[in-house]
Amino acid sequence: FVSPKLELKAGNYYSFSIKEIEGKLPNALPKSIQELNINPYKDYVRLRFERLNNPEANKMIANLMREIGKGMYSSKQRMIFELLQNADDAPGKEKVEFHIDINGPYFFVMHDGAPFNKDDVEAITSAAESTKRGDNKKTGYKGIGFKSVFTDSTEVWIKSGGYQFAFQRNNDLFNDFDKFYFSSERYKKYPELLEEDKLKYRNQRLRFNGSTDIPWQVIPLWHDHLPAEFSDSNFNNFNNPVQFALKIGEYNIEEYKSAIDNITKRPQFLLFLRNTSKFRSPKNGVTVLRKDINQVIEIVKTQRGEDDKQVYY
Repeated sequence: FVSPKLELKAGNYYSFSIKEIEGKLPNALPKSIQELNINPYKDYVRLRFERLNNPEANKMIANLMREIGKGMYSSKQRMIFELLQNADDAPGKEKVEFHIDINGPYFFVMHDGAPFNKDDVEAITSAAESTKRGDNKKTGYKGIGFKSVFTDSTEVWIKSGGYQFAFQRNNDLFNDFDKFYFSSERYKKYPELLEEDKLKYRNQRLRFNGSTDIPWQVIPLWHDHLPAEFSDSNFNNFNNPVQFALKIGEYNIEEYKSAIDNITKRPQFLLFLRNTSKFRSPKNGVTVLRKDINQVIEIVKTQRGEDDKQVYY
């Protein structure tokens, strides 16, 4: 809703302050509204990208990320549960619906959790940060738990809350030391620092081992457009607040479908989630619904060719 005297341009970005009134919707203060000349979501992703500008530190973080992947997330079922738990921990509405889809080499997850904000982006672009720490109503840590998506993935795409970026292991940028480390806004603003840093990191440049030395799992790359393969999936058809696409390769797809089958063999898993009412995977032909009526919890599982209904008190 906008005051009739205030003209806002479609597709532009604005910042504004609000006034909170008890029992009413907050009001935007007209005099505080300012048109922005940049996309603030894209600009924040750029800042998160450019912060990792130390080759020595990056090599250590890259090794850390590999060890985390080996030691914590070998189970495909666990990865799905991590994403399911994250959705359940931060519902965007009263109940969360969780959808999985598969198309070619991509594994899609879409749900009704709260859309991403700056804190969420900061958490998942850090090695061990989280937006859940200190909140005893939440289980696990979004920053650490999210790292499970990199177990088999070469690309992880995120579309949520105005953000649209990807983590890409094989991006050409990670194989060019100079382009990755010396093309940031910092050097455009302070060109005198360029030669100084080139000299400072001379040895690291000579020993650079491409993407192996880059912690690509915490370096977001903004994309204005999504891959063409997404157009034939529910990633485009569903307009969920949070959407992930994992490029896991067609050779891994059957194992992930088996993981979903194993999870839904015991539909009672929804009993242990606070806010999730639906788990759905059309490619597996399975849907699990939870209904809370008074003090009765009803779990209904429907699968292609059969119905399985269970009631729990």
